[in-house]
Amino acid sequence: MLDGYAPCTETLAYNHFGNGIDDIDLLVSALSKPLLFLYGEKDEVFKKEYSVDIAAVAKACYDRAGFHDRFAAFADTCGHAYSGAMAEQFVRWMDRWLKPDRVRGQKPAFSRITLLADSLLFCYPDQQTTIFSLNRQLALDLRRRRDTVDLREAIRKTIGPPGTAQTPAARTGKPFRVWAHELQELILQTDQGIELPATLLSPLAQEGRSAGLLFFDDRGRWTELHQEKILAQAVGFLDDKPVGLAVLTVDLRGWGDTQPAQLPYEMASWGHSSRWISYVSAANGDPITAMRIRDGLSALAYLRTVTGIDPDRIIVAGHGMGGVVAQHVAALDESVIGLCSIAGLAAYECLAVSEQVAWSHEDFLPNVLQYYDLPELLAAWKKPVLLVNPLDARKRMLDAEARKEIFAPAQAANPRMQIIETERPAEAVKAWVEKLLR
Repeated sequence: MLDGYAPCTETLAYNHFGNGIDDIDLLVSALSKPLLFLYGEKDEVFKKEYSVDIAAVAKACYDRAGFHDRFAAFADTCGHAYSGAMAEQFVRWMDRWLKPDRVRGQKPAFSRITLLADSLLFCYPDQQTTIFSLNRQLALDLRRRRDTVDLREAIRKTIGPPGTAQTPAARTGKPFRVWAHELQELILQTDQGIELPATLLSPLAQEGRSAGLLFFDDRGRWTELHQEKILAQAVGFLDDKPVGLAVLTVDLRGWGDTQPAQLPYEMASWGHSSRWISYVSAANGDPITAMRIRDGLSALAYLRTVTGIDPDRIIVAGHGMGGVVAQHVAALDESVIGLCSIAGLAAYECLAVSEQVAWSHEDFLPNVLQYYDLPELLAAWKKPVLLVNPLDARKRMLDAEARKEIFAPAQAANPRMQIIETERPAEAVKAWVEKLLR
C-alpha cells in the first residue's frame, strides 16, 4: 500500500467505516440539496482518479433520484488547493440556488485573487473555550459520573468481545542453548493474517515446572532481553541458580519486528504511520490498542500450553503501552498471579487533561473513559501489582500530588499494589518477581 495518508482526525469519526459510512455516502446523503463537488486535477493527495470516481457515483445517484441539475463537479488544473477558479464556481453555484435574482456588477477577476494579510485573516477565537478545554472537562465529568461496574464487561464494551482466547497456531524455531537457559524464536498466529514474532527463554535445569512471565514491549520484544536488562535479570540469566522462571516476550501487532514500513506521505512533518493506523483502526470500530489486547490474551493462552510451564503461575508484565496491555490482559484473566507495568501510562485521563502529549496516536483508546480508567482496573484486581515509574501524558514521572490523586483509591482498594520510582528498574522487578514466586 502506497497511498495511506493520515487526514485530519475529525474526518474519521469512531466506527465511521464500521457503520458503513464513506465519503460518497456523506455526499449522497445531501439529496435533494444542491451539491457542488470541487477538486484539483493535479491534487497530490486526493488523486484525480479518486475524485472522478466519487463524482460519477454521486451524479448517478442524483440522476436516479430525479435531481439532474442539482449536482455539479468542477475540476481545476491546480493541485491540493482551493483555487480562484474554484472560488468563482462556488460563487456562481451559490448565486444560482440562493440568490437567483442577484445581478452582480463587474465580474470578479478570480484568476488574479491574492490573499489578504495574515493579520486581517485572523479571527481571534475565544481561547477560554476550545476543543481541548471541552474534552478535558468531559474527561473530568466522566470520572465523577462513572459508576462501579463489572470491569470485564466494561473492557469488552471498549475493545470488543474477546470471547475465550483461542490458543494460536505457532511455528517454532530450533532451541538454542545460552548458558543455563534455552532460547527459542517463535511465530504466533493470533488472528487471520496476523503473525507475531515471539521469543521464549526457559531455564534448562529445573525441577518441576517453571513459572511463566509474559511480556509486551512497545519498543520491541528484545529490548529488555538485550545486554542483561530487565527480563534477563528477572530470570537470573547468569546466576549460578537461576530463578525457576521462563519468559515469553511478544511483538504485538505494530511493535518490534511487526512495525509498519514507511509510507511516502510520511515525508511530511505531520505524517506518521501511527496516525494512519490509529485513525483508520478507530474508524473501523476496532482500535489498534483493542487488537493488541486480544493479541495479548492469545499469547497468554499459548504460554499456558508450553511444556514445562506451570499454567497456574503466570505473571503478565509490560513496558510503556505494553504495560497498559498487560493490565487489560490481567483484568480479563482471573488466573494470572501478578501484574507489572514499567514506564507505563498512569491513566487515560492524563491524555485528555494535558495540553501536551508525548504518547503515540495509537495509544488513545476511544470511549474508554465512558466505562473505566486504568487505576480502576488495578483497584479491582486484588492481586500483586508492581508499577515502576508510571508516567504522565508528557512521559514524565508523576509528582507526589499527581501520584496520590491518580492511585490513592486503587492502593486503598488493593493493599498488594506497589508503586516504585527508581533509576534501577531491573533490580526492582527482579526482587518483586522473586518474592512473588517464593
